[in-house]
Parts: sequence; C-alpha cells; structure tokens
Amino acid sequence: MLQAMSDSFWKQKRARLQAELAQQLAELDEFEARERALQEVTAGAAAPALGASSDVAALQAALEAERARNAALEEQLAKTAADAELNLQKVSSFWIAKLEEAKAQAVLPAAAGAAPAAAAPAAGPVADLVPVEKEFLEESLTVRELRARLLSYGLSTIGLKSELRTRLEGAMAHARHQYKSWDSVALTWN
Repeated sequence: MLQAMSDSFWKQKRARLQAELAQQLAELDEFEARERALQEVTAGAAAPALGASSDVAALQAALEAERARNAALEEQLAKTAADAELNLQKVSSFWIAKLEEAKAQAVLPAAAGAAPAAAAPAAGPVADLVPVEKEFLEESLTVRELRARLLSYGLSTIGLKSELRTRLEGAMAHARHQYKSWDSVALTWN
C-alpha cells in the first residue's frame, strides 16, 4: 500500500513538473517569435524599402484604429457602470421608501389608541415586519431525537442538549422562511 502511494506521488510530481516545463517552453517560443517580429519591424523601419514603408504605415494605421476602438469601448464600459450604479441606487431608494411606509402603517394602528407623544416606532416583530416566534419543539425531546432531527436537516449533532435545541429551532425557522412568503398586508406567513 505504501509502495502504491509512493509511486502515485512520484507520478503526480513528474506529471506536474512536465506540465510546468511544457508551459515554460511554450512561453520561450512565444518570446522568441515576438523578438523576431520586433526585429523585422525595426529592420524595416531602419532600412525602408518601397514595400516596407507601406507595411509600416498600414500597421500604424491599424494600431491607431485599434486604439480608437479601445477608447470607445472603455467609454462605453464607464457609461454602463455608471448606469448600473444609478439603477442600483434607484432600486434601493424605492425599497427603503416601501419599508419606511410599511413601518409607518404598522405603527399607526398601535399609536391610534396611545397618546400622540408615544408615536415612536413600535419595538418588536411588527416594526421589523418579521415575527420573532420560535418553532414549537416538545420539551420532552431526548438528545437522541434532537440529533436525529438535526441529521434530517444535514446539520451537526455535536453539542449540549440546549445547543442542539437552539440549532434545530434555527433550522426549522430557516425552512419556514425558505418555503413560505411574508404577507405584508396581513402580517402573516403564507
């Protein structure tokens, strides 16, 4: 077994080194090709012939066209980024206004019977629009039953009984939030 593991290790190491060597050789070939192309361009510029000067002019024209295209694309990218930021801010302000409106509507019924000085936002689940209610768990659950239920949610079963209960309540609340939706008018879960 150790021999097989050792052989596997050395095969992987050899394959990794061969891949690195192949990559370095490819880079070396690319650098060599670039250097040759650069030498050809500089040799053509140093001793311009009739055909070489037109090639250089054509290359310079293509380079300028590519630079102009690149500048136009960068300008378009900056405009798109600015539009995306503006849209994000619009959406955020819309939902913030909706949240404030919902909180104000939730406070109005509570403040109708109270004095006007007590019109501060109500603390608790109505103000946040999400009720803080724990899932019902029988007090008589054993540690074994708690662990079995936690396993059904795919959660860790390690810890004290109180930790297991808390973890299971959290998982049950998460499942409720995942499959139910909040009705902001009736202030209930559907």
